[in-house]
Amino acid sequence: MRMFINDLKKNFLTIKTLICTIAVVAVSLLCFNQDLLYIFTHTSENSTSIIELIDYLLGIGIFRNLILIIISVPFVEVFCEDWNNKNIYSVITRCNIKKYSKVKILSSVVGAMSVNFIGFLLLTFLLSFFMPLSTNQTVNNFASEPYGFLVNGYPIIYLIIRLLIFSLFSSVWVIIGVFFSTIIPNNFVSLAMPLISYYFIGNLCDYLPKFININYLTNCTNILGGNAIITFVYSLLFFIVLILVFIKLFNVMVQRRINNEFN
Repeated sequence: MRMFINDLKKNFLTIKTLICTIAVVAVSLLCFNQDLLYIFTHTSENSTSIIELIDYLLGIGIFRNLILIIISVPFVEVFCEDWNNKNIYSVITRCNIKKYSKVKILSSVVGAMSVNFIGFLLLTFLLSFFMPLSTNQTVNNFASEPYGFLVNGYPIIYLIIRLLIFSLFSSVWVIIGVFFSTIIPNNFVSLAMPLISYYFIGNLCDYLPKFININYLTNCTNILGGNAIITFVYSLLFFIVLILVFIKLFNVMVQRRINNEFN
């Protein structure tokens, strides 16, 4: 646990991470530019809610691409830095490779999720000065979604669930980049892999059933009969299983690299 906390602090409590968190807010605002300018200057005529705005943002392809790039910057190079600086040897002498793999992947996941989640919370706080969290129109628009009933009485819970699922989704691509860095320990390659993987697997998902389609899960659409609790638990388990798979794959590749280095 101490190693995990230390590694998380090392990668998360940096100027780079702070800049990336602010960048999430900035990119979100830039995606709407003129629309947001109108909303900010015509608050009395505005009928848009924060939930509708953020929900729309999370569905934009180019926006997802930009977010993946932003949250990858502080965390996807963690193995490259350890490997290229030879720090990995001193770390592994203090713990085994299996523990090292768990710590690296989990700290990357938690860090990437935190940058994403905190960035959107800051965006929500900023937007709250100009528009409501939810409106009657929002309730009607989201009535058919698995978590739609929350919009009426508990809009903040709906928003937290929506952002949590999206943050998990985004962190998966970051750890894919971390995994590929064990194959080619190059910073540019590791930074490019989350976006490349997202394009490849995202397009492949169009041919998969909804219950294993990562795009449907991320959009919080109805895939399991509309039951909110089952949908939420299933979505969490789906992403957790993916993370566990990449912990195992990362461990195998790090072990192989270390063995090749000494043989």
